[in-house]
This record gives sequence, structure tokens and C-alpha cells, in this order.
Amino acid sequence: MIHVMTTPRNALLKQYQALFAADNISLQLTNGAVHAIAEQADAQKTGARGLRTIVERALNEAMYHLTSWRDQGVTHVVVTAETIKDGRLPMLYPEPAAAHTCDQAGTPHAAADGLTD
Repeated sequence: MIHVMTTPRNALLKQYQALFAADNISLQLTNGAVHAIAEQADAQKTGARGLRTIVERALNEAMYHLTSWRDQGVTHVVVTAETIKDGRLPMLYPEPAAAHTCDQAGTPHAAADGLTD
């Protein structure tokens, strides 16, 4: 299922990255987030067809706030496993992901203070 979300030209995650890019915000999902999406689809026995619903549920609130986040200086959104599993908002940063590091669980940590909502 991870392959289906990431590899094809019109892959699900690429579609969401394009939606965020329309507001000049880059979207990144940690490996933990991608695995959490696949695990939920497997647990719900929805397979690849359920992937869109899981991602949509996780990013729906974030997509609603894109314009205001952009106006506050957010340029980068990172979706973690907690975003998928616990319904938390993604992590927001005013600079690209290259300035961030991730711990063993794939949770990003800002090199500088990140914006939060």
C-alpha cells in the first residue's frame, strides 16, 4: 500500500502535496506517518481504497487553515505518525525541512522555533 501512495505519477500523497503547493506550502510525511496510514487501512480491512479516506481525515483540518498559515509565514508542513493516529495537527515550520532533524520514531524537531496553531 505504501507503493500505491507514493510511487505512481498520480499517487495519493503527490496529489495532496500539489494541493498544499497551490498555497505555496510544502507537505512532507514522515516514514512513520506513511506506515501509520498503511497500518490503518490494513486494520480497517479497506486496503488501498481506504487510503484516501484516512489521509483526508488526517489533513482535512490542515487544508482548512492553509491560507491563514501561509499568511503567518508557514512554508512547510510535516505530517507525523501522531497526526495520523491521534488526529493531531501537523507540525508547522517557517522554513524547508532541510533545517529539521528527525528522531528514531520519525518525529521532526525544528532547528529553530516552529510555528504552531
